[in-house]
Formats: sequence, structure tokens, C-alpha cells
Amino acid sequence: MAIAATELGIGACHIWGAVRTLNELPELKAELNIPKGMVPCCAIALGHTDEKYYLREVEEGKIVTNFIE
Repeated sequence: MAIAATELGIGACHIWGAVRTLNELPELKAELNIPKGMVPCCAIALGHTDEKYYLREVEEGKIVTNFIE
């Protein structure tokens, strides 16, 4: 969703505090109609921005992936 927003020139911001709060307050999850057994893992805010996005180089190996077999 964040990548699609960026492509449309829409600002995107991950809201990690919202995820923590949702997982700590089951009554809030119920109020938002999040089904029982579902665990929120991310939250994002989208909106208009004046910020410009630029293509940037990301060094190889900066984000490590571990495969578990």
C-alpha cells in the first residue's frame, strides 16, 4: 500500500504505535470489528504531501533475509 501510495504521489507513514496498542487492548480491536484470532501486524496513514519522492540506491545486503527450513 505504501509503494502504491508513493507511485500516486500520496504520503505514507507506518504507525507502529497503533499496532502495539491494538494488540494490547482487545476491546479496541472489538470496537474496530477486527475478528477474534486476527493479530494486527502493521498500520499505515495515507494523505496528501508536499514532499517529493526520489529514487535512491540501496546498498545490497542492507536488509538481511534469513530463510528457515
